[in-house]
Parts: sequence; structure tokens; C-alpha cells
Amino acid sequence: MRQTFAAALLIAVFAGLSVMWCPDRWAVGVAQCAIFGVGSAWTCCVLIARCALPAGFAHIPLLGILFWGGVQLALGWTVYPWQTCETMLYWFTNLLALTVASSLSQDTETAHFLRKWLFAGGVALSFLAVLQNFTSDGLVFWHFKAQYTEDLWGPFLYRNQYAAFIELLLPIAWVSALLDENKRWPYLVVTAGLFSCVVASASRAGLILAAAEILVISAILLSRRELSLTVLGKALVPLLLLATIFAAVVGPETVWARLQQHDPYSERGQWTVASLSMMRDRPIKGFGLGTWPLVYPAYAATDDGVFVNQAHNDWAQAGVEGGLPVFLCFAAFFLWTVRTGWRTPWALGLSFVLVHAVVDYPIQRQALGAFFFLFAGVSSQLRRRSREQLSSTLAK
Repeated sequence: MRQTFAAALLIAVFAGLSVMWCPDRWAVGVAQCAIFGVGSAWTCCVLIARCALPAGFAHIPLLGILFWGGVQLALGWTVYPWQTCETMLYWFTNLLALTVASSLSQDTETAHFLRKWLFAGGVALSFLAVLQNFTSDGLVFWHFKAQYTEDLWGPFLYRNQYAAFIELLLPIAWVSALLDENKRWPYLVVTAGLFSCVVASASRAGLILAAAEILVISAILLSRRELSLTVLGKALVPLLLLATIFAAVVGPETVWARLQQHDPYSERGQWTVASLSMMRDRPIKGFGLGTWPLVYPAYAATDDGVFVNQAHNDWAQAGVEGGLPVFLCFAAFFLWTVRTGWRTPWALGLSFVLVHAVVDYPIQRQALGAFFFLFAGVSSQLRRRSREQLSSTLAK
């Protein structure tokens, strides 16, 4: 039964991802309604069977964000109550995805089932996105016309969100290539393919972080003596060759040109400076969850008539919208992902996505947020299994 619910949860999240390109409210509702349906059914089963709910730290920061949003609504601190309610719904959906995934993953077999199909589905979508970008003439899945066509990668309308999606998947492929000798070459091909997808996307932050993931994971496994320099060399050399070949096929010219840009952070720097000014005015209360785009014009240094939809710095935006309490919740969840990534390096993508959030907004679309927190829920339980196995080994 657990695997049936796990499959339903996966279908819910990937259904949300598949329509993420559509600007209409119903497209957001696909992920929300599907996850609510699965979550409600699973909750009923848990209550009937009187099973224990998962315990862990990962849920606390999300509960804290929701609590503070409720306080803002109750005390009239938000400048736009409707948008704060919408953003609370976003966070509640993420919390539900995290909780259900964590609960299902208390069974190790189900946890590995979820991780396997999150990875397989994510890799398939990533490769499909590159193929579509080069062959569809700006149509989503070769059929649907999107609102924006210049930076279209599958259902992803923004290169940095596509790159962040791959940042979650790349560590699984690389860790498997290093530790699974029997399947090293297939995983090396997938790792190189994912890296070339980031190159094709021309995301500067994505390219830097994807390379950093490979180096950091290798260093962690070496420091824990789970990997030798000889094995690392056998994997790293062919990975570099494959990545070079694949990158040449998709074309590195665009990302190279973007890396050569003078002061690439100029606009985003202005938005971050404005965000800091906003935080100084309401350091505790915040302006209300989801209200950064509405408040920003009053703090903008220049007005070029362009609507700025996000701060392109989720950390600063968290501080603006929720004040210090929400910023600390965001930071606490990040620290949890770092600890989780140290225990289970294949989950380090969670940390790298939140590092990416310093210069962008990689998970603010509902389907992406649900995918991210579903991944976190699975990671939380497999991390616990890793810790229990280590304790058992030391006890012997």
C-alpha cells in the first residue's frame, strides 16, 4: 500500500511539473489539488492504522513560516492579505509533500522506490527539455504555445529553475557512479548528460554549482574513506571527457558569453540593496508573505517601467516578507540540508539549490517547491537510516 501512495505522490508532483509552463491559476492548482488528495488519503490511512507520524527537524521551519504568515494576517501586518494567503497555501502544500514523503519513507523499500523514480523521472524530463529546446520551435512538448519562448526548457520557462532542478538530480548520479562499480559507466553517462544540460541552459550559477557539487561530493566521500583516489580517478577522467563531448554537442557558446559579461549581478544587486532597505523598515513584522513585488517599487533606485516579479534572492526576500522570523526559518532549513547532505551526499542537491537561491528564485513555482520538499522528505528518512546504521556499527 505504501508504494501505491508513493506512486500517486510521484504522479501528483510530475503532473504539476508538466503544466508548470501555463500562467493560469489552474496549472498551480494541479499540483496543489493532487498533493492534497494524496495527502488526505494517506492521513486517513495513518489515523485508521494508528501509525506513528515521522519525527524530525525538517518540518519545523516550514511550520514556523506558516505560523508567522498566520500572525501577519491576524494582526494586519501584511500589505496584501490575499497574496499572503496564496503564499501560505504554497508553503502548506510543500509541508504536505514533505510530511507525506517522510511518512511513506519510514519504510526503507518505499524510500528507495521514491528516490529511484524521482531520479528516473527527473532525468527523463531534463533530457526531454534539451531535445525540445532544440527542435520544438518554442512550443512546449512540441504542441503548446507558452507565454515566453526565448528561454523554454520543457515545462521550465526560466533557465535557472531548470538548472536548479538538475542540481537536485546530479548528486544522485555522481554518487552512484563513484560507489556502484557495476553500473559506473551508465551513471557516468547520465552525470555527464545532466551537466551538459546545465551548460545548454546557459545558467551561470547553475554551471558553477553543478561543478561544485561534483567536487564537494568527491571530497566528502574521500574524507569519509568511502572512496579512494584511484576509484575517483577512474570515474573523474571519463566524466570530464564525456562532459566535454556532450557540452560541445549542445553548444557552450551561450553560457561562455554570459560568463564574460561585465558585472552580471548589477540588476540583482540593486534588488538586493532595495530588499535590505525594506528589511530595515520592518525587521520583525515583515511586509507579508508573497508581497515583495508589491512593496519593491517604493524602494527601487530606478524606474525603467519593467515589473520585477521577484527579488532574485530568496534569502533576502524571505527577510522582507516575513522579517527575521521567516529568515531564520529559511536559514534553519538550509542548515538541516547541509547536515543531511553530509550524512547522505546524494542529497546535497538540496543545499546547493538553496545556495542558488542567493542569486535567484529556484523553487518558488509550486510544482518545483513540491518536488524539492518531496525530495527532502525522502532524504530525511534515508539520512536517519544512515545514522542508525552508523550507530549500530559503532556499538558492535
